[in-house]
Amino acid sequence: MWIHGTTVDGHFVELNGRWSLGDLQDSMIASPADESSLFETHLYHPSDPVAAANDKAVQVLLKGDAEQALKMLEEIEAQYPGAYYTAANRGTAYELAGKDKEALKWILEGIKRNPDSHMKAEWIHVNILKAKIQMKSQPDWLKTHTLTGLDLTKLDSDYYQIESAQGKKNRWTAYESLYRQLRVRMLLVKPKDPIVAQMLTELAYLESQLGVQESAIEYLNMAQAYGADPQATAAFRAHMEKLIRWRWLHPKSYKGLFSQPIIIVTSLCLLLVILVLIRRRRERQAALASAS
Repeated sequence: MWIHGTTVDGHFVELNGRWSLGDLQDSMIASPADESSLFETHLYHPSDPVAAANDKAVQVLLKGDAEQALKMLEEIEAQYPGAYYTAANRGTAYELAGKDKEALKWILEGIKRNPDSHMKAEWIHVNILKAKIQMKSQPDWLKTHTLTGLDLTKLDSDYYQIESAQGKKNRWTAYESLYRQLRVRMLLVKPKDPIVAQMLTELAYLESQLGVQESAIEYLNMAQAYGADPQATAAFRAHMEKLIRWRWLHPKSYKGLFSQPIIIVTSLCLLLVILVLIRRRRERQAALASAS
């Protein structure tokens, strides 16, 4: 997958292998019940009954019955104790049932059973649950904290790292983890939601540093759809828009220069004016030579 846009240095680039903005936009509008079709063609090995049982519970969860899914998952844990995905699914089911402390317990248990859980992105889920618990007593907690734990003023450093429930994370791993968590969460949680709004805002800041400004602005737009305050990121948005407007002046932006129709037209007009001036100058020189 290729995307094109403006980097934080202000020049135009073509990037390969980036995360898809469209996938998050699809998750935002998709119905969770639609995802049950993912299980229709699954075939399980007879020696893995836990997988089939878990997927049945997940299908119930996607249809909106968190309490029933919890009962099913409790039975799976009792019959087949110690499976990673039972713990992870129980954490999600408890959260959707509004039981955040129980959810945190089981998400942490999932990480204990599988330190690489959710492609090493489950630390974000841990932070989300801790934030939700804090917000019950401190409603404005998100105004002074980030969900990733990142200091957004330090994102320009390649060496900046933070500690997480799954070890040290840098800006790249934080970006990937946020994206993976959002891909699922936005399927289950629709606007408006302050947690998703904050996640998208932080993803925008990371995208601005690691990807392109155009995508970062779209993430901000999605954050606002989820209820983010546009005034809180107004200066950040203005800076990105300025980079986009003036990228054609950057010495590395030759592709960007000729990708803008208005720049092409302006360049042709300037070229025409220059040619006219050169012609008139030659005509004057010829006239002077004839007069002498």
